[in-house]
Amino acid sequence: MNEARVNTVVRLVAGGTVVLMGLLVARVAQLQARPDARVAAIIESRERARALPEPRGRLLDREGRLVSSTRLAHRVIIDPVSFPEEVDVAVARLSAAMGVAPEDVGLPLLSALDANARIASGIEREADERRERVTVETVVDAFRERVGIDERTAQEQTSGGPKLRRYLAVGGALDRERADAVRALGLAGVSLEARPVRVRADEVSVAALAGQVRVDPGSLEHAGVRGAEARFDARLAPESGEYRAASDAWGRPLWIERGRWLAGEAGADVRLSIDLEITRIVREALERGVELADAQGGRAVVVDPATGEVLAMADIARAPEDAVAFPWLVKNDDDEWVLPEGVSPEVVLEGRDRLRYTVLSPVEHPSGEPSLRRNRTVEEAYEPGSTFKPLVWALAAGRGLLPEDEVIDGHQGVRRLEYGRTVRDVAAKDELTWDEVLVHSSNVGMSQLVERLGEEELRAYVRSMGFGRETGLGLPRESPGIVTSAKNWNHYTQTSIAMGYEVAVTPVQ
Repeated sequence: MNEARVNTVVRLVAGGTVVLMGLLVARVAQLQARPDARVAAIIESRERARALPEPRGRLLDREGRLVSSTRLAHRVIIDPVSFPEEVDVAVARLSAAMGVAPEDVGLPLLSALDANARIASGIEREADERRERVTVETVVDAFRERVGIDERTAQEQTSGGPKLRRYLAVGGALDRERADAVRALGLAGVSLEARPVRVRADEVSVAALAGQVRVDPGSLEHAGVRGAEARFDARLAPESGEYRAASDAWGRPLWIERGRWLAGEAGADVRLSIDLEITRIVREALERGVELADAQGGRAVVVDPATGEVLAMADIARAPEDAVAFPWLVKNDDDEWVLPEGVSPEVVLEGRDRLRYTVLSPVEHPSGEPSLRRNRTVEEAYEPGSTFKPLVWALAAGRGLLPEDEVIDGHQGVRRLEYGRTVRDVAAKDELTWDEVLVHSSNVGMSQLVERLGEEELRAYVRSMGFGRETGLGLPRESPGIVTSAKNWNHYTQTSIAMGYEVAVTPVQ
């Protein structure tokens, strides 16, 4: 074959290829622009909408420091059908790479394997067969006894029956190092799923304040359910985008047409009044104070007096070694109040003058979740006592009921009221000015002061100060405190309120 003929053949082949490619491109363009009705139906049936998630807004402190934010992390996904046959060995390796206890992986996997075994074998097991406490040994034994399920069993499973479980999420979010360790194992049936997780800057100090989010399994979007995350959810929540695309047989998108892409919008940041640095200082000081005082706990709230903004909160509970549980009575089968079983009615003091009882409940949640810690600065109410006296004194002074030059009878520290009640002072005084009533925290003086105020007037004043209702901070389980109802308010209540009793407030109130 001479050179001219070769060149002719090459030109024909190249030209034919160009023509065919042109026809192919034209056909693709025609199918996209104006497809046949049958083709359009096929394309439409394979077209899927896919979400374009956007990040949730950040929670910041008053100075812009990060309180809570969203980042991508990985969690372990197990396909119980494809998991290695040497289950105990694989679980031990996987749990070690994840940094969790073997039973944390084994227990949910065991449940999935048992469910799949029942489906594959048709064997119905008793509901309480495996309700005993699961340890590493029981997990391993159960794995060795399980009914084997392989890929063939999964493929042969009838479409009309119950489906084998092929997706099992175990453990929480892993950091990069742990994720790499899991990936390096190369275990069959184990994969890593990327998902957004909410992380907090300081789990101890701000977890309860920041709150919790719930993850939607379908969209993987976060929704605030506690604390500041719930209070400002509307502002923090992003607006997800979306795109529609035809997919191939494996569900992978083929192309995205113009106008099929809708961009989303990230959630807005929210700046809180809390100051992380002040919070750290307050917590450290409170911990030192509780230790030095050998106290069972302490609470602190720092508020800007000019604005009312809460700058810091701290709540610490401590269990002294010499404190014992209070022997509360319980009801027996005969509906009688008795001491709990094992508690002797005679308590040995062991050389102590008196017993020291545990009076504070733990702040940690049994689950260990930091955001579920109790925050007694808003959850628990107590009688404020003498710290309430300045409020009542200020009401009477503002009404002009306390002349500066007036001197009242101190009754030598003991006064019998007309309705039969006796009030006493720690420091007995013959006479008192109204300023001295406040300086000496005199119950006798306050009992005379409050007689100049009407009952309805005093109750309305207390309520107007915010007592008896939530502060509106939006923190979970906030107590409104207690203010006696108008129906039950009487002379006794009037006197008690003046001394800070028969009213309950939270530290933040």
